[in-house]
Amino acid sequence: MRRIGLVPAVFCALGVFPSLHYGSPDDVVHRMQLPGKSWGVSVAIPGFKIEEQWTREDASGMMISGANGETGVVLSLYLERESKNRSSAWCRTEYFSKALGSPARKSMVKKWEAEALALGQYMIASVGDVKLRQMHVNAYLGKEDVCMDLHLSKASFEAADRALFDAILSTVHVFDGSEEETAGEGGNL
Repeated sequence: MRRIGLVPAVFCALGVFPSLHYGSPDDVVHRMQLPGKSWGVSVAIPGFKIEEQWTREDASGMMISGANGETGVVLSLYLERESKNRSSAWCRTEYFSKALGSPARKSMVKKWEAEALALGQYMIASVGDVKLRQMHVNAYLGKEDVCMDLHLSKASFEAADRALFDAILSTVHVFDGSEEETAGEGGNL
């Protein structure tokens, strides 16, 4: 999976497959669907501005990234095709280990499951002399031969900010490609 650099994750933004719903901070539900798949993933992220998007030429992966200027939460959402069917736990093992292997010192490392998601978190207190107190939470979903990695981060993180992450995570939804979706339908994994 293509990764955005460690500290630049604070500044990273969201991008989407061109035919998908994305754009202004007023958009609520963002959907991603790999070509050839009858399903996709949606997440409600009101107030986020999509800043980056890409799809690999071979359509094996896609990414969106963006930020909510009001809350300071930054997010990236990846879908990546794997060589065979994968579980959410496998996706977390594969991708979270890479995040944990980055050079910045991490604390508050935790792994857990919630419904169909396998999650992981860590805190980067500082990089060099720069104090960040940047919390990272990754949610992984394995469906068929695709891994989803939803990465949320926030600098100057306080305990009350957990609700910002939980509100987004509760809306992750696997949708059927023919399904019409409106805001508020998330959370049905």
